[in-house]
Amino acid sequence: MDSIQDQFMEHIRLLNQAATIASQPRTGAAADAQQLFDKAMAIPSLVDTTMVGHAVMRLIIDAALREGSEPNLHLIFTEHVGRLIPGAVISGLRRNQSNIPDFMVEVDGNKMPVEIKDHPIDQLAVDQLTRYINLFSDNGRGYLVGPQLSVELPEAMTFVKLDRERRWDLAGYVQGDELL
Repeated sequence: MDSIQDQFMEHIRLLNQAATIASQPRTGAAADAQQLFDKAMAIPSLVDTTMVGHAVMRLIIDAALREGSEPNLHLIFTEHVGRLIPGAVISGLRRNQSNIPDFMVEVDGNKMPVEIKDHPIDQLAVDQLTRYINLFSDNGRGYLVGPQLSVELPEAMTFVKLDRERRWDLAGYVQGDELL
């Protein structure tokens, strides 16, 4: 791309494509739209397109919630980790050949594993996160993220509700006009 105008037009074209794809009621729309969004955001622009970017991201998040699959919940988690787990940032992944947590987050200097499920948290998920905590956690704690609990969690685990039934806003979960 040669000119600033060309860069800006490509940026807007990609955001428009991402918004169009995210609005489609089909499986995979959120992931496809996210790829275009990332490509658009990688193009340098002298024009502030933050508001357009936020609007497109909202459409992608809505598409991910409609689809409800685990990879799409990963997308929502990465975009809003600090709201879901106050003070958390995603840190480098720790893993070995057979144990790979969905994410590692750092809170107050401690790295902890995160496991995300698109179904109610069950004993299998608890057992899985227990392995990750034993292998990778700095402080013996970890997070299970999902729509609801179906088992009691050990003290070392914190449940983070990622509920597809509520409308997700850029600021967090919204019910009516109330931010939850």
